Amino acid sequence: MTQMEENSNRGQLVIIGGAEDKDGDCTVLREFVRCAGGTKAKIAVMTAATSLPGEVGEDYIRIFERLGVESVRVVDTDRREDSDRPENLEIIKEATGAFFTGGDQSRIIEYIKGTKLDELLHNRNAEGMVVGGTSAGAAMMPDVMIVEGDSETNPRADAVEMGVGMGFLPGIVIDQHFAQRGRLGRLIAALVQQPAVLGLVSTRIQRSSSMAI
Repeated sequence: MTQMEENSNRGQLVIIGGAEDKDGDCTVLREFVRCAGGTKAKIAVMTAATSLPGEVGEDYIRIFERLGVESVRVVDTDRREDSDRPENLEIIKEATGAFFTGGDQSRIIEYIKGTKLDELLHNRNAEGMVVGGTSAGAAMMPDVMIVEGDSETNPRADAVEMGVGMGFLPGIVIDQHFAQRGRLGRLIAALVQQPAVLGLVSTRIQRSSSMAI
């Protein structure tokens, strides 16, 4: 099997800058649902990034059910050991889409990176499962991510702290809430630290499931 064939079934990435519409037409979230299978989708809501997993998880259950999703379940990883729990792994095995909420991207790394859940998420994405994320759930997508930094227009060498990401989109740096929070400076600073990568600031980007990576 060729590299192109091996990657032909890889699931899309739906990467959202943050503050997506949750009460109106929900255009962006509706697109995530479409990519994950529409009304037949089985969505796993990943709440690792937020300090309010119960509240945030319930919000997204309500939203996705309103969009007609067949099954929505929360993967609660408030502790690292939760990422090895059989019931959480089973949710991902059955999911057609995994959606990472906003919060603090460092929490995603702390609680999921290097666990059985991390390995399974990548394996399922390679098999076709869509992975989406908003805000912190967008920032964690690269192999090297922005951990934190100053929201200033003028770039400075010390304006940004970089760290290991989840590696769904290697070779890229993503910054979220870009225009609203004046983050051009810290993105430029990040690209100076990682000169081989491309900086992306779109509200939403998608990787084609047929792209060879």
